[in-house]
Amino acid sequence: MSTWIYARVSTLDQYVNGYSIDQQVRVCLEYARNNDYLLGLETNCDLPGVFIDGGKSAFKKRLCQRPGGLLLLGNAKPGDVIIALATHRLFRQFNDMVAVMDQWVQNGVTVKFVDYPTLNTDTANGKAMLYMMAVMAQLRSELISARVKESRVIAKTEAPQRQKPKPVEVVSSTKDIGAILQQM
Repeated sequence: MSTWIYARVSTLDQYVNGYSIDQQVRVCLEYARNNDYLLGLETNCDLPGVFIDGGKSAFKKRLCQRPGGLLLLGNAKPGDVIIALATHRLFRQFNDMVAVMDQWVQNGVTVKFVDYPTLNTDTANGKAMLYMMAVMAQLRSELISARVKESRVIAKTEAPQRQKPKPVEVVSSTKDIGAILQQM
């Protein structure tokens, strides 16, 4: 029996600048240690048992379409445990979550979500909550996508009308503030 950790960030900028992915791995490793889980040996980073996907949108790419996700799917065996910070680190598409989770449950793979410790696939209520979380994750991704598209359309229509902002005078001391106030 092995334990696998999965962490993901959506943008390359988040990955390159260390936003969130290191924290996700740290929290999941701590969870594994506290629960005496033994990590597997495979990896796509420097930490055995850890698979990461940096700059990979879970909304645009299903788990099997991400390099770390594909390795996770290939290494998870009956009796194994998968740890992720939250459902949306693994999935942002409802259909992807249902298909993968059903396969894992049928194969005896347990999934633990550090931020949602009561989510489980052992009970009808646990499955229902998991599916509702997946629906909400997909909804959030679709809303974000729509806002980004709207912003791009607005930016294109307003681009010719935009004026460069006027330079702001830098005030370096209270003496300068007094002089500026007198000029007004």
